Amino acid sequence: MNVKVRAYATIRDVIGASVNVTLQEGADVERLLDELVKLYGKSFSERILDERGELLPYVKLLVNGRDVDFLKGLRTTLKDGDEVALFPPVGGGGFERGAGLRAAQELDFLVEILSYALIEHPSFDRKETYFASSEAS
Repeated sequence: MNVKVRAYATIRDVIGASVNVTLQEGADVERLLDELVKLYGKSFSERILDERGELLPYVKLLVNGRDVDFLKGLRTTLKDGDEVALFPPVGGGGFERGAGLRAAQELDFLVEILSYALIEHPSFDRKETYFASSEAS
């Protein structure tokens, strides 16, 4: 089966804006990440995985516009034609030199996330997104 992976920000720097990955039927998100690590090595893995091979905090993975945190996490089963979006963490910044530029870049990044969810997947359930869960806390 073929899965399209769309990458944003620092992950895009490693794998490009999008890549098609061929997986065995019934593969899950974890298997997809394993395959991407094989293809792109340490420069990819260090952007999304910790030293134990677990997803870094704040890395967001969406399958067809839905956050995997509200599905089955890395065990979310993929199917042919699925689209997976990878969003790396967005760091904060102080008032040191360059902070204004970083803030503008982070704002652009957030616009990319919202555009992806709202424009490319307008039917996603807004109640099951990371953003909605943040409002509840």
